[in-house]
Amino acid sequence: MNLGTLVIGAGAVLATSAWLLSKARSSPSAPAPTAGPGALPAWYRTRLEEAGLVAGPQQAWFALLHASAIATGALGGMWVIGNSGPVTAGMAAIAGLGAYVGWMVPSSWLGMMGAQRRIQIAADFPLMLDLVELSLQGGLSLQAAWMAVATHLDDSSPAMAEEMRRIELEVAFGSTWTKALVDAARRTGVGQFESLGSLLGQTERFGTEVAVMVRVMADSLRHEESQILEERAHRASVLMVLILAGTFLPATVIVIGVPLITMFLESMREVNVK
Repeated sequence: MNLGTLVIGAGAVLATSAWLLSKARSSPSAPAPTAGPGALPAWYRTRLEEAGLVAGPQQAWFALLHASAIATGALGGMWVIGNSGPVTAGMAAIAGLGAYVGWMVPSSWLGMMGAQRRIQIAADFPLMLDLVELSLQGGLSLQAAWMAVATHLDDSSPAMAEEMRRIELEVAFGSTWTKALVDAARRTGVGQFESLGSLLGQTERFGTEVAVMVRVMADSLRHEESQILEERAHRASVLMVLILAGTFLPATVIVIGVPLITMFLESMREVNVK
């Protein structure tokens, strides 16, 4: 078996793993969230969970996809060299570079998906709190209000709805709201879940009405978001001044300075002629 055949085989494994991963993510009957395959390191499982790959089969297929990409990159680097002799230091370096590229491509996708999912959940958090507050004021319990809001957000915010269902599942299996929300904050990278868990813990301890505390948190998040937007607007205005100064100032100097320099040179030429 030559090197080209190995590259083709690794590419086939890579494509099959990607297809099976996409089927596992889009399947409506996906298994319940688990802690993931035990062979995977904790930091790797954390990155997978941040990207929305929480179920064990999803994590296993992505790990296989990642390993196939690394193998394909290494074999591809050796295939580019085309040396079928003994392995040299140069071949090992090229193979290592190909393996690094094979590692980085899926890792970059994980980071991009995790950041996109984190931004979407954080942006929809105040809306989720408003809906939970309205449901609580309508007479529903916290768990019933939580599931009603998750169902309502299925179309507009699937990431938030999916995460809310995971939290409710943990609570249904005996976990406390505080612990389930702290786990959600670790899983998604959205710190508002942990703040909400601390808030619910305080309401249980001091007997405060949950709907009132949820409304206070929603107002606080909106105020914080408006402050962030104002700071970005101020920074944008400063950047606009710099950009305008960098573009209009040279143009102004050219428009005003070039005629003056031309008139001066003509005057000096006439003086020299006389």
